[in-house]
Order: sequence, then C-alpha cells, then structure tokens
Amino acid sequence: ISPDKENGARLIKKIKDHILGKDIGEAERYIQNLPEINKVRIKSWPAWALTIPNVPDNIKIEVSE
Repeated sequence: ISPDKENGARLIKKIKDHILGKDIGEAERYIQNLPEINKVRIKSWPAWALTIPNVPDNIKIEVSE
C-alpha cells in the first residue's frame, strides 16, 4: 500500500470513513480483517481516549513495511 498512489489513497479514505467515531478495538478488528493489511496498531491521544476521532483530518495513518 502506498498512500501516494491512487489505490493506496482510496484505501486510506475507505478506512478513515469506516472507523470514524468507533471504539478503538472495533476499528482495529475492521482494519485487521482487510486483505491488504498484515498488522494494525492504533495509538490514541490523549491516552484515555477510547474512540477514534469523528473528524477524518484528525486521523493519521502511517504505512510501514
């Protein structure tokens, strides 16, 4: 997945749209079940936040190999 390419950008948008406002555990399960994803880890700030932000611009996705 390359976020700089069209398919990567489309996948990231799909992920963000689906996890908005969801519980962190539920969001991790959704992302982990995508065939393109090998491993997922969600970090939140502040640490006590239990849900994903409701604003897509407040979600940062990092792709690593």
